[in-house]
Amino acid sequence: GGGIIAIEFARIFAQLAAEVTMVVRAADLPKSLARVGIDNQIGYLLQADLRAAGITLLFESEIASAQGDCGKATPSARARGATGRLRLEVVQTGTAEVREELEADLVLTATGRKAVTDGLGLDALGIEIRPNGDLAVSTSLMTSAKGVYAAGDVIGAPQLASTGIEQAESVIDAMLGRRDVGAAEDASRLLDMPVAAADCSPAALLSNAARYPIGIWTMPELAFVGLTAAAARAPV
Repeated sequence: GGGIIAIEFARIFAQLAAEVTMVVRAADLPKSLARVGIDNQIGYLLQADLRAAGITLLFESEIASAQGDCGKATPSARARGATGRLRLEVVQTGTAEVREELEADLVLTATGRKAVTDGLGLDALGIEIRPNGDLAVSTSLMTSAKGVYAAGDVIGAPQLASTGIEQAESVIDAMLGRRDVGAAEDASRLLDMPVAAADCSPAALLSNAARYPIGIWTMPELAFVGLTAAAARAPV
């Protein structure tokens, strides 16, 4: 993968002296991270940093097949002396053209995620579930079942810890109509403090790049918020 999670784990394992190869569908990291709004300049700096850390980057590539005893490649099995390795066939993105073959002890797949809502009985409550598993919510994050709210990864992108926390706070405001003012304030004032819950729905967050920052926990870390340079210069 070539997203935030893949990059973070690649850097962690490289720091632990593992030989790491990233197989990325896109042509470079800026394109791979374009959906999260990274600026090209920052993306290329990150790309250079990963290479400086000894990480091999294979762009416009994807794994077509993996052969070998995956069971013997697990950390617990290797600790018992197993030496199984995986043989990976890497092809050009979207084609069957073989680019190279790799051998690896472990393969970490970080190519996206989706909400796991099957088997929770949500349909019995009348909660609408989108085809991809996300829960449908209103601008106040209420589901289609009155009085039942949802926040975080289960309602879809951007699926960040920071936005999940903001969504949870917004849900509390929507349910209780007030926000905690802190221990230094007179607690009796809470009852007189109606607060309009902020619209933290996925659509609202994704429509405004300035609504939330994005961090990538590499070494050193990087973060960004707002428009890219190209978007800021574009005519209105």
